[in-house]
Amino acid sequence: MTMEDRHTISEPRPVEKNANDGFSWEVDILRDDTVIVDTFLLNSDVLPPRINKKGKVVWKLPDRGDKLPSFGSEDRRRILDIFRERKKKRKQEKKKMSFSSCQDEGPENGESECFDSSSAYPEKKGGVCGHDGKEDDESNGDRDFVGNGNGQQQDQNNTLPECGRRAVVDTFKEPQHTYQPLPSILPPPGLSAPLRSTCHEAGPHQSQQLYNHLHSRVPNAPDLSGMNLNDSMEISPPSRPKLADVGPSMSSQILSIELPQSDSLFITVPRYERPERIHGQPESSLAVPAARHFIAKYYSHFDGTTPGAQLGDLFRYYTLKAQKSVSIGGAHSVVTGRGDIAAQISSLAGTAFVVRGVVAQDTADGKGVHILVTGTAITSLSGSPGGVVANFAHSISLVSVGDEILRGINGDAGRKRDSICPALLVALEFGFPFQIHNDALALLSGDAGAVTPNPIPQPTQQQQPQQPPGLF
Repeated sequence: MTMEDRHTISEPRPVEKNANDGFSWEVDILRDDTVIVDTFLLNSDVLPPRINKKGKVVWKLPDRGDKLPSFGSEDRRRILDIFRERKKKRKQEKKKMSFSSCQDEGPENGESECFDSSSAYPEKKGGVCGHDGKEDDESNGDRDFVGNGNGQQQDQNNTLPECGRRAVVDTFKEPQHTYQPLPSILPPPGLSAPLRSTCHEAGPHQSQQLYNHLHSRVPNAPDLSGMNLNDSMEISPPSRPKLADVGPSMSSQILSIELPQSDSLFITVPRYERPERIHGQPESSLAVPAARHFIAKYYSHFDGTTPGAQLGDLFRYYTLKAQKSVSIGGAHSVVTGRGDIAAQISSLAGTAFVVRGVVAQDTADGKGVHILVTGTAITSLSGSPGGVVANFAHSISLVSVGDEILRGINGDAGRKRDSICPALLVALEFGFPFQIHNDALALLSGDAGAVTPNPIPQPTQQQQPQQPPGLF
């Protein structure tokens, strides 16, 4: 399958003209007609006019901003070539950045070492566990856990494995030996229980060095016996367990609640569109790009402006517990469940939404986006009787489908990976996926024509009211 078979091009959207630039249009590159993999501008510089062999211009972008360009097969191939070059350039820049960061970030001894994410020990070029076949120039007294400081090697049964000499121990492990018990020290609050050491065959001298080396990195635990109720002491709250740290039963319970349906679709924000982090904020906001991709994807399902966008597939962008409502004048309808949501969406088939204003904001927990869209809705594109033109207000709540699901699946020995939908795997690899959790659409009937008000019955007077005093 070629790139032309897998990728499609959306309809161009006009971009506001700058003072120095000409007219420009924005297009999206979609994979399998569902996932937006790239968005870029088209102008006469990016997509110059196409000239035949005789030097005659056979196609070019429009000279007016109110006219949308139309692309033939040759022009679509040129746009996909631009997308291919942009993708290749991004990969080269990413590889260059990762290589430069690998050289710049080295350990404290000044050596430039690259760490493998799948291994707990650093590896150097030239040999196993960082050795290049030559003996180190360091003295035996400077080596970790090996040697007694006087130049003599320990017995073969008491020496550590080859990788243990230069290993950097990152986990809090309890040494295990058969010579003397080590004193038990409680870890400070928030740290997990100590694990067993892999170097458990070391002698008493090496075990004591390993114990001192590990516990030198951990602050001393507070002495609870000397504490008073009046003493002020900051105690860190217990850390929240991650999905990969919980037990198998609890992990399967969480996954059964959070996993989307196998046919679900997602509103995906590409990773390269994430804004830079603002100083003082833990991470950058995805509200603006999420709102832009929602508008480009959602409303195009109703009027058919995007190729391949079917109205019957729109309910697949909603979560399992999503809620949708439509208000028209004084009527209000609220539905839940994918079947009822699909039926309510189909009642708005053929409606054209013209967006006027958009407001986007992160949720309080930072894992979702609130969007408010206002504009004009035309319920009949053909102008048939019964169609109305009305202002609308659309409130949407998007929830993020994070990669915690993948971490939980990997921690469950891969037994749940087959149950996850392919679109989510592609979306997580490409960027940040969202789904619709709450959808409230209100059509304001002010422009829909005159509404006959119901007459209010006047109360019937049972007797003639008395005249006020002083009147004849």
